[in-house]
Amino acid sequence: MSYIYFIKQYFIMYCLILFGYYLIPAGLTYILFNVIKKGKWESKRIQDRRPKKKSIIHEIKSSLVAIVFFALYTTILCYFIAIGKTKVYTNFFDHSTLYFIFSILIFIIVQDAYFYLTHRFMHLKRIFQYVHKSHHLSNPPTPFATLIFGTW
Repeated sequence: MSYIYFIKQYFIMYCLILFGYYLIPAGLTYILFNVIKKGKWESKRIQDRRPKKKSIIHEIKSSLVAIVFFALYTTILCYFIAIGKTKVYTNFFDHSTLYFIFSILIFIIVQDAYFYLTHRFMHLKRIFQYVHKSHHLSNPPTPFATLIFGTW
């Protein structure tokens, strides 16, 4: 198999998966709380302001850019797994059940720490305006702003 073909196919696949993973829950949540059940949830709103169409379009566009970055990262990771340059194993029986359970716990802790530390990094004064400000400009925020991490 050509690695270029592999990379292109995985990149497209991950873009589509992430797009569905993002747009379906965000769209359904927005429709549920802002269209179908709008009246029922009015008393529970924190802000009186409503998101403007322009703001929602910006949130979706910015999240689509984030999807491309996430898909690129995942594609590169899968490429290195495919060529055997990682310690990822695909045969469950290569290690013990305890190792498997322990590795899941470690993964959760490391991933959570990674998210926390990168988010804290994006809030540093010198960094914030260049890489994270757009996320906080979503006011009032909608479910479409969940993937925004950069300023574009």
